[in-house]
Amino acid sequence: LKFGLARKPQSGIMGCIQSHGPQGGPQEPSRKKGGKQVTEEEREEWLDQLRYEGLDSLDSMPDQLRSDKVFFLAAVRIKGFALRQASEELKADRELVFAAVQENGIAIQYAANMWKLDREIILQAVQKSGYLLNLADSKLQSDREVVLAAVQESGLALQFAATDLKSDREVVLQAVQQSGLALEFAGPDLRSDRELVLTAIKNCGLALAHVDGTLKLDQELVLAAVSGRGFKSIQSLISASLFSDREFVLALVRLDGDALEHAAEQVRSDPEIQLAAAAQLDSRAERCEGQKKRRRRRGNLRGQPLTMHDI
Repeated sequence: LKFGLARKPQSGIMGCIQSHGPQGGPQEPSRKKGGKQVTEEEREEWLDQLRYEGLDSLDSMPDQLRSDKVFFLAAVRIKGFALRQASEELKADRELVFAAVQENGIAIQYAANMWKLDREIILQAVQKSGYLLNLADSKLQSDREVVLAAVQESGLALQFAATDLKSDREVVLQAVQQSGLALEFAGPDLRSDRELVLTAIKNCGLALAHVDGTLKLDQELVLAAVSGRGFKSIQSLISASLFSDREFVLALVRLDGDALEHAAEQVRSDPEIQLAAAAQLDSRAERCEGQKKRRRRRGNLRGQPLTMHDI
């Protein structure tokens, strides 16, 4: 009497994602032509190496494992970059590429070029890293939904958008809200849009460098830039004519007393402006001293030696 051995049930992560063949039954372990089959135990061992030792641990993996889709579906869900170790055939597998991009959008750089034309994959990628819009086909760089997703994640991705979308107010507004410096890549008409420019400057004062037209003389915009970045960062972007304007200089020195020395002579000698500058510098000195005292207290509590900044 012959007895058949019961098949051991799948366990662990591999049992959860096993691929199925055309008839719906489980596939046999992968086998490279002329090579030995890959067992579940081997897959689990290499997945453990990936988890605990990182991507470089896969450099020495056997060739037959590089063509094992079941293994790589599990691997890219741990680290999307594992796609780089897959065979060329698997890099052309849409299911695997999509899974890798879901874990890490930048993994698309290891996918076959054909998938850089795939709208769903590119949309998934730019939601993870907007800058990946630069890898997209020009048709997708003209896709408003794709571009919106990209600039919401990284405003500077606006530079890779189609020209007409760079003049789309909603797209540009989303971009400058994420990064004021995206104003550089906006259409000329939008770089003269005061409301949009103010949004960009409030996000990053250095956006003042990309403002068009008379808005460069707009005192509110300039003061907003100084308030966000400090006078020294913005100084070179301020029109020389503004340093002769008494009301502007008064507001400026209230933000940063150091600006007084750059004012026109007749304005610099104004008593009210001098007092405002001195008050701001005194206030700043008091704040610095307070910060030093707090650092000294923390250092004493932790038993740490004082640094030059604490003295």
